[in-house]
Amino acid sequence: KPQGLKLLPGSVPHEFSSRRMAEKFRSKIGNSYAKKDIEDWQPRLKAELGDLKRVSANRQCFDCGAADVTWASPKLGTFLCVTCSDIHRAAGAHITCVKNFSTYLWSPDEVEMMRAVGNRRAKELYRRGASLSWQPQDSKERKVKLCTELYGSEAVQRAVQQNIAAATASGSSGSSGAAAAASAAAGYVAGADAAPVRKTQEGPNWLDDWTVPTVPLPVPTVPVTGDLLDWSTRSTPKPSPVVQHGDRQPMVAPASKPVDDLLDIFGDAPLAPGPVPSCGMQAEREKDFWDSVNWDELLG
Repeated sequence: KPQGLKLLPGSVPHEFSSRRMAEKFRSKIGNSYAKKDIEDWQPRLKAELGDLKRVSANRQCFDCGAADVTWASPKLGTFLCVTCSDIHRAAGAHITCVKNFSTYLWSPDEVEMMRAVGNRRAKELYRRGASLSWQPQDSKERKVKLCTELYGSEAVQRAVQQNIAAATASGSSGSSGAAAAASAAAGYVAGADAAPVRKTQEGPNWLDDWTVPTVPLPVPTVPVTGDLLDWSTRSTPKPSPVVQHGDRQPMVAPASKPVDDLLDIFGDAPLAPGPVPSCGMQAEREKDFWDSVNWDELLG
C-alpha cells in the first residue's frame, strides 16, 4: 500500500478484490466455476437439493437403507447416510466421492447429477436386482470391499462418466460449455455479456409491479323506478272524478303553490307583530264580562 494512503472503513483493496473475483471452484465431477458465482448461487442450489431429498426414493440411504440422507455422492448421484459416506471416502476418489448437504458448497453440475440420477435410477444403473449394497451390521472392512467392487467395476464407471457428461452438457450451447450448463441447472440464463442472469417470471409480479394497466369494472345499468325517479321529471297526476249532487263532475283539487309563490299570498308588507297582552288588559277584559251579565234574569 503506498505511504500516505488510507483505506476507508469497509473498503477492499483492489488487489484483493481482483484475486477474489479470479478465485476458482472445482466441482467433485471435474468442472470449474468462479467461486463468487458458486457462493451467489447457493440459496437456489440448496433449495433444489432440499426438494430432491423429499422425493420418496431419496429419503433413505441408497446403500444401507437408513433413514438418514445428510450426505450424498455427487459422482454417483446417490443420497447417503453419514456412516456410508465414510465408506465411500475410504473407497477412494477415483471410484466415488461424498459431500454434505449443509456444510459444503454445491455446484450446478453436481445438483444436476443428483437430479438426473437419484436413488431410484441408481438401482438400475449400479446394483440391479439387489435391495441394498451391504447390510448395516457388516464390518467397515467388508463395506469398503463391497463398495470398491460394486462402484469400481468397469460397467458402473462407464455409466458414471456418461451421466457426468450429460450433466455437464445439460443446457450448454456454443462455447459456453460447462458454465452454461451450470447456469441452466441453477435456474440462470446467459446474458449478452455471458454473465448469469436470473430467469424472469412470466406475467406481472403483483407484489411490486404497479405499472400494469388495470381494466375498469363495468358500471351496471339499473333502471330507475318508483321512488328513485327524479322528482323534477314527475308529471302531475290526473284528478279522479268525484260525484257531487248526482252529477258526475270532475273536481280538481287546487294545485299547491310552491314556496316561492308565498309572497303572492301575503304580499310584500312585512307581518307586524300584535300587541302582547299585559296584566292590566286581562283585568279590564274580565271587568267588561261581568258588567255585561244580566243578573235579574239569572236570579229571577
